[in-house]
Amino acid sequence: MRFRTILLTLLGGSVLVTLANLIRDVVIASAFGAGREADALFLAISIPLFLLTVGANAFRGVTVPALGKALAAGVTACQAMSRRLLSIGVAGSLGLAIVLALGALGLHALEIPGIEPANRLLFAQCLAAILPMYFFAALIELWQGPLQVWGKFMTPSLLRLGLPCGVAIGALVVPHFSILGVALGGGIGASLALGIGLVLLSRLDITPRRNTSPLPADVSRVARANFTALVTATCITYANPMVDQWLAGLAGAGGISMLGYASRLTTGIAGLVAGALSQALLVHYTRQVSQGDRAGIQHTYTRLLRVAPWLGCFTTLGVWLTSDLGVTVLYQRGHFTAATSERVATLIDLYALQFPIYWTSV
Repeated sequence: MRFRTILLTLLGGSVLVTLANLIRDVVIASAFGAGREADALFLAISIPLFLLTVGANAFRGVTVPALGKALAAGVTACQAMSRRLLSIGVAGSLGLAIVLALGALGLHALEIPGIEPANRLLFAQCLAAILPMYFFAALIELWQGPLQVWGKFMTPSLLRLGLPCGVAIGALVVPHFSILGVALGGGIGASLALGIGLVLLSRLDITPRRNTSPLPADVSRVARANFTALVTATCITYANPMVDQWLAGLAGAGGISMLGYASRLTTGIAGLVAGALSQALLVHYTRQVSQGDRAGIQHTYTRLLRVAPWLGCFTTLGVWLTSDLGVTVLYQRGHFTAATSERVATLIDLYALQFPIYWTSV
């Protein structure tokens, strides 16, 4: 499959996921507005979302080159390696989920100076409630890279629709817009997508298993080193939004959620291009490296380096011209007031400055 076809396929999937995330955020904004409950929800979501983003990006960066090389050597070897890598990913995700669950229990039980017991309890409840849906979502994200190596690009992207669609439906269906509705809807949506993903893995005979063949020594050594490096690099990239949200709590009730609405909208726009482009480039470069096509790598790199800054500048300008109207049309209803819309639009304008630099850095 050509690079352009891969990119357009992944971009199409990213568009659908971005729209689903937008609908989810519109429903949450209408239901919770910008207040104490919304602040607790955004803070709770920021932790598993950060870990999911860092882990999934690093895992994809390690598995795609390794599996691409293995597939060139033979289908059977690649299937065995896929099962091993996916099993490692499942075990790691489960371990992190258990740690977060214990952390939520500790927050509920321990007295922490400077944090009111009611706020601590609300945050712990939110974190515990959303853990199942983000565990399922983490597995779906981990499967993206291996499935792409096998030529599956659209279906894995569509599986990511389960979580945001489930959250939106759950928040609407459950009476009084409770956190329970968000967690229940998201969990059901993500679990349905997980089931479809397992069927797809089974057809390729790469389903994670308890007993798998060990990775070759050279692959294992390189994978560990690269995973560590990619985790470090991704943490640097994605730590700022998480730190921003936690510091926004100093601005009082509503500060975290207002920053969250602005950040998630601009992150959706940025990820629309960056997510599809980075995944397509990883697959494309893997093939070019395996073929020794250095001229092709340089041509792709130079061409995109010329386009990305201009695309980012035009997008920033477009956001500045439409942010006030966009926030009003999308968010201003229910508990989301006109004053909140104005503040969120200002934050979006500031976040939009990142597009030229961020897309060029991909």
